[in-house]
Amino acid sequence: MDIERAVFGQKIKGLNYSVRIGVYAISFDRGKEKVLTVQNGRGDYFLPGGGLKQNESHMEGLKRELTEETGFEIKTERYIGKADQYFLSSKHEPILSEGHFYVVSLIEKTQEPVEDDYRLQWVRIEKINELLLHKYQIWAVHQAIQS
Repeated sequence: MDIERAVFGQKIKGLNYSVRIGVYAISFDRGKEKVLTVQNGRGDYFLPGGGLKQNESHMEGLKRELTEETGFEIKTERYIGKADQYFLSSKHEPILSEGHFYVVSLIEKTQEPVEDDYRLQWVRIEKINELLLHKYQIWAVHQAIQS
């Protein structure tokens, strides 16, 4: 199986990048017209997910992150691929985010989200390019649509 891989952002020479491995969920509404996102307190949009904890598998991390951010139990349908993104964090720390992307279905809401400053937002597919903050997440949504 040939898995897609892409790299986004500019690697700035002379900076020491911290590598952060993360897992992210792509969940469509029934009509596949909208994708689930989370919006933080600053107004930025992201795919639900985040960094893995030490010794945590992709599936463990994905389930934990989705529960924390959305309150939903999920079913993983398929792996989309891996993409890297170079960026400076909000604290101006250089980060290389190694993102692994999965299409998931929301099964059941089991709790309220733990993340206080995140709001769930269903975003129309045609708005993804302008709303999602990270280009590797935009890439992943388009890969999921095409597959």
